[in-house]
Amino acid sequence: MLRAALLLAGAPAAGAPAQDGSASDPGAPVPGFAQQRFDAYTPLASNLELARRLTRPLENASLAARMTALHARLSDQAIDLARERFGMFVPATKPAAGYGLIVFIPPWDNDAPPEDWISTLGRAGFVFVSAAQSGNDQSPVGRRIPLAILAAYNALQRLPIDPARVFITGFSGGARTALRRAVAYPDLFRGALLDAGSDPIGGADAALPPRDLFERFRTRSVLVYATGAMDQTHLDQEAASLGAMRRWCVANTVSQHIDGLNHDPLPASALASALRALTTVHAPAPRAERCWSSLVAEVDAALAAAEQAFASGDIAGARSKLDALDRKYGGLAAPRSLDLSQRIAAAPAH
Repeated sequence: MLRAALLLAGAPAAGAPAQDGSASDPGAPVPGFAQQRFDAYTPLASNLELARRLTRPLENASLAARMTALHARLSDQAIDLARERFGMFVPATKPAAGYGLIVFIPPWDNDAPPEDWISTLGRAGFVFVSAAQSGNDQSPVGRRIPLAILAAYNALQRLPIDPARVFITGFSGGARTALRRAVAYPDLFRGALLDAGSDPIGGADAALPPRDLFERFRTRSVLVYATGAMDQTHLDQEAASLGAMRRWCVANTVSQHIDGLNHDPLPASALASALRALTTVHAPAPRAERCWSSLVAEVDAALAAAEQAFASGDIAGARSKLDALDRKYGGLAAPRSLDLSQRIAAAPAH
């Protein structure tokens, strides 16, 4: 949990795998794109909320005790907005239902969009916002994720934006981070456009959020995977991520492969197609609902086995089972996993 606390404080995670970089770093001025300063905070970006949504429940439950033992205090917010800069584009014409919003996570450290995205976003009625200094070399939980949440929140405060058309995206390593935010924050982002970057979800390294949030993500959010047909490394990444989505019963996934494209941001025509897919939500198919019923039963059976071990006096066995299911299922096992953890901690030592 010290590692999690360091991430929340903004330090890169020791031993964390490096995220892949971008093919280029666009630096030329983009017409209609301007620098902004934001000043509004939201509890969604607080360190405690980030920990609740992005770390395993048992790991998160020990945070306060660990910090107290270290005589440390976790600040309320990971980001000081007075020190941050954001780039924003607002279309000239507002759609009748309000603007859409695209929050972009770059792999580079400036806040510029890919060079030919703005015209496409303008025609589709999408506001674009991105934070500077949020590239691949920055801490995902300490900077990249809270910066994106704060960017979305401030845009929503300032502009007439349709909450049903708020999405997160990124290119390459930024897309991988965008996926984590989409899973953990389905009450803010209605989906993600994953431009040449994705990961599996679930397990100890990509913990699932609390069950109510994950249920909302898997039924209402849309994931659009857009990868160059010549970009084999990221096509393999995409296949692994889609396999995990099937495992966790996610209902709305779309895969688009762009002919002739290697590891570069989406061209304008492909972006337009991806935006159309992103805004098309289908009700979960019966197969996805059968999958979810089976998964819930699987999680509940694992919890019951741990609770039975505790009830029979096998404290070590109960703790081992609980740790294993926490690593595997994350927030899907809470709050029962947290209740059992407290009972195990209070049990007399043998």
